[in-house]
Amino acid sequence: MASQLAIVAETRAGIHPAPNKISFRGVSKGFSTPGGWVRALDDFSLDIAPGEFVCLVGPSGCGKTTALNLAAGFFRPDAGAVVSDGAPVLKAGPERMVVFQEQALFPWMTVRGNVELGLQLAGKPRKERQITAAFWLRRMNLDRFQNAYIYQLSGGMKQRAQLARALALSPAVLLMDEPFAALDALTKDMLYAEFQTILSATHQTVLFITHNVREAAVMADRIVVMGGSQPGRVRGEFTVDLQRPRDSDSPGVTELSSKALEMLKGDEG
Repeated sequence: MASQLAIVAETRAGIHPAPNKISFRGVSKGFSTPGGWVRALDDFSLDIAPGEFVCLVGPSGCGKTTALNLAAGFFRPDAGAVVSDGAPVLKAGPERMVVFQEQALFPWMTVRGNVELGLQLAGKPRKERQITAAFWLRRMNLDRFQNAYIYQLSGGMKQRAQLARALALSPAVLLMDEPFAALDALTKDMLYAEFQTILSATHQTVLFITHNVREAAVMADRIVVMGGSQPGRVRGEFTVDLQRPRDSDSPGVTELSSKALEMLKGDEG
C-alpha cells in the first residue's frame, strides 16, 4: 500500500515512475503435444523492475522456460500480454538477449568471431566490433583463447564466450535459461562470482531460469518459486537481502535455499 501511495503522489507531482523492464500481465500459453493440449502458463503475472535480477525456480514442466521464451519474443501468449518498457513484446530483439543452457556458438568460427557476430549483424563498424569484442574477451578471461575454435574450449570457457557475445551488444535485458546447469561445481562458483561483479557494473535486468535453489539464492535479488503442476503458477517469492558477492556456502544463502526448497516440496504434497 505504501508503494502504491508513493506512485500516486509522484504522478500528481508530475513525476512518472519508470515502467517495469519486463511485465507479464495475466499471461496464458498452451501447446499441442502428442499427448494432447498442454497449458504451460495460465493467468501468469510478474513484474521485473529495471536492473533487477529475478530467478524463476521450479521443477521441469512448471512453465519457467515458456515464460522466458515469451519475454524473448520467440512466441506470443494466447491471452494476456508481455510488456517491456511499457511496449508489448511482439518479436525478438537485440535489447533482450538470451543465454541458453546449451552453448549456441558456431563451431566454424573462432571465439572472437562468435563474439563479433552479433555486433556485425547489428551493423557496427569493423573497428568498433574489434574494440568491443577485445574488451569482453578480456573481461571474461578469454583473451588468450580468442583465436581458438569452440571444440578447443572447456565447458566453462564456452559459457564465458556465450556471455561475452551477449554482453557485447549491451542488451537492456538478459534472459538466461539454466546457463550454468551443465558445469561442474567449481566452475559454477567461479562464474557466479564473475557474473555478479559484471552485473554490478552493467546494471542489466536479468530473468534467470533454474532448478537450483542455492544458485538462485547466490545470484538473485528476488526468487520467484513456481509450482510443478500444469498450468504453471507462482507459489511465492523471496526478496534476497544479502550483500554481494555471495558465497554458495554462506549461512544466509543456505537459510534462503532451505526456505525455497520447503516451498517447492510443499507443492509436491
